[in-house]
Amino acid sequence: MLWTVCLVGLCAVGLAPSFSGASCAERAAAIAAPLHTDVAPVARELAPLGPIIEVHWVQRVDGGLCDISPGALRAAREGVARVADVAVLRRLTAPDTGDPVAPDARLSPWLPSRADWWSGPALDARFDSGADEASAWYWLDRASGVVHFRSDVDHDPGT
Repeated sequence: MLWTVCLVGLCAVGLAPSFSGASCAERAAAIAAPLHTDVAPVARELAPLGPIIEVHWVQRVDGGLCDISPGALRAAREGVARVADVAVLRRLTAPDTGDPVAPDARLSPWLPSRADWWSGPALDARFDSGADEASAWYWLDRASGVVHFRSDVDHDPGT
């Protein structure tokens, strides 16, 4: 009990272990970069889509980097990808009858002007690798070959 009180006290005054010596604000800024175009961090989420021609995505971290409460952080990612083979995705989707997809406004330059989103559970994915888990959901605009995706990924800022 005393150890828990001491650890919580150290966290409260900012003396808890840090990630690579960066301040909380520096870690938050590095993780929440406004727009990404690199495929590597989202390669696993994009794998079910086949070859990717172009991708633009944003990320936010749920759970707070400086919280003193325990629990895994989740990186919520959202993006737009242009795929090479639309025919395969067309077979896995149907007209989306749920709530309309509302992509992040920062992605608007890469969205089709009159998107007709199609989705389907056969396309959605879940990735498990020990403690590292991710889930992804996809919406396809069949005419343009643009896919809007969202994913939740376990996030360890120390890696």
